[in-house]
Amino acid sequence: MPKYDTNASECTLLANILDGGFNEDTLTITSQITADDFLDSRNKSIYTAVLSLSVKSQEVNMISVIDELRNLKLLDSAGGEDYIQYITSTFLAPSNINSSIHSVLDRSLLAQFISKLKGICDEATTKSISTNISEYIAEKEAQILEISKRRRVSDFTKMNEVTGNIVAHLASQTQNRKTRDPSIPRYVEGLPTGYEGLDKITLGWQKGDMIVVGARPSVGKTAFALNLAYNVCKRGVPVLFFSLEMNDIRIGMRLLSKLTKMTQIDIGELDISTQSTNKKIFVDSHSDANKELNATKLQRGLEELRDLDFYLDCNTNAGIMDIVSRCKKLKTQVPDLGLILIDYITLIRSNNSSGKENRSQEVAAISNDLQVPIIALTQLNRETEKTASHKPQMSDIRDSGSIEQDADIVIMLYRADYYSDSGKNKEGEEQQVGFEVNNPISPVEAYVRKNRNGGTGCVKFIFDKPISTFDAAADDQQEQFQR
Repeated sequence: MPKYDTNASECTLLANILDGGFNEDTLTITSQITADDFLDSRNKSIYTAVLSLSVKSQEVNMISVIDELRNLKLLDSAGGEDYIQYITSTFLAPSNINSSIHSVLDRSLLAQFISKLKGICDEATTKSISTNISEYIAEKEAQILEISKRRRVSDFTKMNEVTGNIVAHLASQTQNRKTRDPSIPRYVEGLPTGYEGLDKITLGWQKGDMIVVGARPSVGKTAFALNLAYNVCKRGVPVLFFSLEMNDIRIGMRLLSKLTKMTQIDIGELDISTQSTNKKIFVDSHSDANKELNATKLQRGLEELRDLDFYLDCNTNAGIMDIVSRCKKLKTQVPDLGLILIDYITLIRSNNSSGKENRSQEVAAISNDLQVPIIALTQLNRETEKTASHKPQMSDIRDSGSIEQDADIVIMLYRADYYSDSGKNKEGEEQQVGFEVNNPISPVEAYVRKNRNGGTGCVKFIFDKPISTFDAAADDQQEQFQR
């Protein structure tokens, strides 16, 4: 009998199938492996016959497979009877079914991975790339990721194993509490939000969660997001903030106002020398004690801002694949990246003509793949303005079907003084919304409308607009909120 060049893992699996050793496990095999998973064309033909017999609920052995190959006119492409007898006599050995399945699938996946990489290299070196280079790289990275998603995962887990994992998880939590900041409440499992009321509902930002914050324009969602980012960052946890509508200076100035408790007007009135750096500023106070005090506050604020592990990406034309690529790149550079924020999700340029679902699904996938919580801001439609209370509901989210489905937590901001009995919007159209209110201090209600792993409720804040700061409402401020 001649000797053949063979794929050992494929031949071992087929030898056990043809010998009848895996007959009881045929369903397990055929539900996990397709003919395309076989790299050797002969083995592919043999397995095609195995699948055909299985569909007809007929016994699978060497004789029945050879007969089926004849019926399918595939015996020659399967190497003939000699090849089938060769692999049965050469590779038949006691083998664990799962080990055999995994070996075939892993080698198939590796071959697909290598083929994809080779195809990308060939295309990049022989063809003209008409699209944006960054987009091209992001697209190819997504194709590679799609292959990696198909890699083997663990089998079913019995409940006795789950309970063991639960005990280990709880013990690990206890150990973590002993080493973390004692000011963090015991019930907080993830990153503290910085607000006790929000922590009691969400239990903190959890790894892999997608959190959506929705509000009408100008209600304060960007300021709210920056406060959430700062609360995490000030604990020494790195944060990545995507802004698709503001540049880095405007974002930095908002944070600076929050840190210094100085308005943009206060900061703008200081005469700052061109010799100033982010390490040392030089201010001509003109012997004005108030300006001297503000100069000191500004210096301290800049020092704190400079030392924050806060990363900004302000590409206003970013596509979803750009964001995916940049998140992964930073994660490799900063492994302990703790939180990602996107301001805002509906501004992300889609890679296809419809693309609405793609955005939220891709954002959710980033969070899950990197095991980093993502807070994505979104605008609400005008339906809230047609209701008596104006308080937002889940259906008020733009692209609500997709975002609502993909989000783990949905928080909706309501600011009573945003609404007035009459007024005009910025385009001069008559409506029920007043965009500008004289009072710089506004009560804001944050409604947790969805929480996949916990409860829902309302958390009340005081929004100091001039210094972009959200503070939890004190007990004596509760009457400011409209019921």
